[in-house]
Amino acid sequence: MEKKLFTTFGREQKNSSIVLVSGGVDSSILLALEAGKRARVCPIFIRAGFRFEDAQRRSLDCFIKKLGGRNIQKVTELKVSAVDFFPKTHWAFSGRGIPPLLSPDGSCYLPGWNLLLLAPTLVFAAQKGISRIVLGHIAHNPYPDGQPSFFKTFERLAELAFESRIRIERPFEKWSKADVLKKGRPYPLEVTMTCIDPRAGRHCGRCHKCAERHRGFLQAGIRDDTSYAADLRL
Repeated sequence: MEKKLFTTFGREQKNSSIVLVSGGVDSSILLALEAGKRARVCPIFIRAGFRFEDAQRRSLDCFIKKLGGRNIQKVTELKVSAVDFFPKTHWAFSGRGIPPLLSPDGSCYLPGWNLLLLAPTLVFAAQKGISRIVLGHIAHNPYPDGQPSFFKTFERLAELAFESRIRIERPFEKWSKADVLKKGRPYPLEVTMTCIDPRAGRHCGRCHKCAERHRGFLQAGIRDDTSYAADLRL
């Protein structure tokens, strides 16, 4: 019987998971929760060339250090060149026209972003013999690449490509941001980075993501210890 290609990539790592992390509050909480359940957790940070990535990565490293989980592996950076898919004038590169505090939901949407996130992550998972990828997506995700059918299709693609199943799970998919924050209350949330226009390592207090973050804390009834460069009033 022909040997499955999947087994030639890497020895199967049972009780292991890959967590896609951005340094933001949702994915950081997910990482902490996974570390409490799994023997080995592999954080993956996608480097795409966006102007806010350095601040996010520093925050992620700080969060992991404070968390102190020995079963959390060193962060793996996978690179995709988003500049090849979005114009250089896009706010994520140029910093001009960044969605402000009261902009509508969806104003920060990057079309096809989940496609770019998952494709290299699936290949990495196959190479390492890890059959579980976890994402921190929360409820209220109307985008076409945020639907259950999209992720099921990617699982099927992985099965065809690697002759083995790689599950893509979203444990927060029915939770609000407030729900996630309540679950993550014991963790050092103040060091996470949600902002898309960070100022010297601080949240700007002016962008849509800062508003979304602060609103989540308010709805959760948790004090927001985030350092904002500007007074954030909603």
